[in-house]
Amino acid sequence: MNISDARTVGQSPPQKFSKLNQSQQLIPEECLPPTLQSLNPSPRRDVYKKGIKKTYKMKDNERKKMVWCNIYVNEMDPIQLARSKKGKQCRICSMEEETSRFIYPCMCSGTAKYVHEECFKNWILLKNGIEKVYKNDIKCEVCQHQISMKVHFQEEVHSSIISEVPKHQKACWLILIFIILLQIAGAAILGVLVGFQNVGLAAAITLLGVISIVLIIYLVAKVMHSLTVETIDQWIFQNYQKEFSAQKIGTIINIPKEPALNTSPRSPRQRRKSCVPQFSGLQIIQFDQYPQDA
Repeated sequence: MNISDARTVGQSPPQKFSKLNQSQQLIPEECLPPTLQSLNPSPRRDVYKKGIKKTYKMKDNERKKMVWCNIYVNEMDPIQLARSKKGKQCRICSMEEETSRFIYPCMCSGTAKYVHEECFKNWILLKNGIEKVYKNDIKCEVCQHQISMKVHFQEEVHSSIISEVPKHQKACWLILIFIILLQIAGAAILGVLVGFQNVGLAAAITLLGVISIVLIIYLVAKVMHSLTVETIDQWIFQNYQKEFSAQKIGTIINIPKEPALNTSPRSPRQRRKSCVPQFSGLQIIQFDQYPQDA
């Protein structure tokens, strides 16, 4: 075997290296400072199929109102469930399937960091009640962190709750309807039989008509008030962001001035050759590679 053949056998094959695209490097979301987008969250990028709806009918004892909250759980087939597994686990239901969006609203870390958004809403309603949701006073039981959330209440009319109206209130409505019909019938009979020739009868008929209109408006207002329910229209949580300290990241090193040379060359040519630049007050700023956590 020649020397050239030995070099060819011992030489490794050429390898191709791909350049790293710095624009595609991912930074964990926890290490990023809070931005305007986190304070005013935009609509969800992930599109979920809302299938199962569970309505919680809560009573606000302080405001004496009924409040409804619709909790949606995604109805996903096995293929979608397999794709949704991202190594995260909900600390409430202990499931990895992303049946709803994963959030981290508090300072808890590890296995207790992530939670399903709808599971978290369910826990808040059952554990804290609707009164604390209205006051925006929800804290984590573990780390005692104040949950940052935005809740919007909206009043809606639901005719389906007419069966839940008390019986005595329905009886009052029936009596009021009977009085209105009686007044309308009396005014019509007087108008047909007697007519409007007599001023007194005309005034009585007009008065009955005005009273009937007022009672109708009052009855409609009472029925609408009884069928009106306050509904949580929008409920958004803000993910927890680490606070960065205001300490300086780098250190400043001052280099003292160099002492001036007392000896000076005799000729101008020697003076130009031995001319050394003088630095005064030079500072070197040394930056750390990574910022220190607070």
